Amino acid sequence: MNNNEPARTGFARTHSLLFSVTGFMLICLHEGYAHAVERAALTVGFIELGAVKVGMTPDEAMRVNRGLEFMPRRMEAEGEHCYYLEDPGRLPDSQIMVIDGRIATFNIGDSKVKTASGIGVGDKIAKDQSTYGNRIQIKPDPVSKELMRLYLRSNDGRYALRFLTIDGKVQSIVAGSINAVYREGRCDWTTELPR
Repeated sequence: MNNNEPARTGFARTHSLLFSVTGFMLICLHEGYAHAVERAALTVGFIELGAVKVGMTPDEAMRVNRGLEFMPRRMEAEGEHCYYLEDPGRLPDSQIMVIDGRIATFNIGDSKVKTASGIGVGDKIAKDQSTYGNRIQIKPDPVSKELMRLYLRSNDGRYALRFLTIDGKVQSIVAGSINAVYREGRCDWTTELPR
């Protein structure tokens, strides 16, 4: 029996090492998946913030959000018609505007969130212009020379991205239905759509 002991011990060591390596790889794969999910949740497009889409109800958004914990935020000027959802822990300085019970815009102020083309808060206007070319419409502020709005419409014209820039850098991104984006992503703002 003693002759077989070293073989069993060697087999047990190999088995234990193989089990440990496999477990470590599974943890790494899970962590990689978790980071991929987190990165996907931090991409904003014309109609989405991760898996949350314009037109969804807040309840639908809560079911697909993958870790975001939206809380309603109401202000005096707002009401049931228009209000915001936010997750200050995960997406500081960002809100989701809800109009008539449906998500209308994503108001992004967090530098971790990027467009699919990689534009985010803190980027220079030149990056927006080189990325989107002549598709960008630039609107200077009538009062402040430092403030500019860059608009990018979707191909079908129903949705838009708005980049608010101050001193040549993106300060916020608003994405969603074109009417809500041109409202400046605010419940208490009305404006004419540019032609």
